[in-house]
Amino acid sequence: MFEKISKEQWVKDMQKNTFFTDELIDKAYDNIKIPTRGSSFSAGYDFYMPYDFTLGSAKKDIIMTGIRWNCEKSISSHDMVKSADCYEDALSFVFNKVLLLFARSSVAKDCGFSLTNKVGVIDMDYYMAENEGHIMILVDRKTAKTDYAFKTGDRIVQGVIMPYFVDEIDIVRNDKRTGGFGSTGQ
Repeated sequence: MFEKISKEQWVKDMQKNTFFTDELIDKAYDNIKIPTRGSSFSAGYDFYMPYDFTLGSAKKDIIMTGIRWNCEKSISSHDMVKSADCYEDALSFVFNKVLLLFARSSVAKDCGFSLTNKVGVIDMDYYMAENEGHIMILVDRKTAKTDYAFKTGDRIVQGVIMPYFVDEIDIVRNDKRTGGFGSTGQ
């Protein structure tokens, strides 16, 4: 399901941010927390901030989570409905899943935070990308007038795992993903 990326990948990604010292990078890696659901009926998995971070007013930035999603290890609808009458229909969901990221409503309300593209889409094959499938969150605060400080451990976004369907006449452009943002073309 959700896993921590390797320390090597974390250091590589975090060194792109000049304000992180080696000590802060190490400390943040130790603070990476696997996403959890708030209750047994919660649809979304809460993602946690692994480091203190201030997002400026009217600014955009990328938040590194240190998390990757392995859909092969996700509990499938197949496992959940083995004894149900709809067993055959449930099998169609086993291989087609997507992780959708949404801003947590409390964070949006408190600080005017949103995802830059409103919904983050993490495809199944992103796990195998060159960056280990490191989930990074593009955020902005276009309407905010003051800075907002996130603390280590704050819940920032929620991820919902959903089934998806493909068209009967499915034309695939690329056989292999190589990266993250925009890696399957324009």
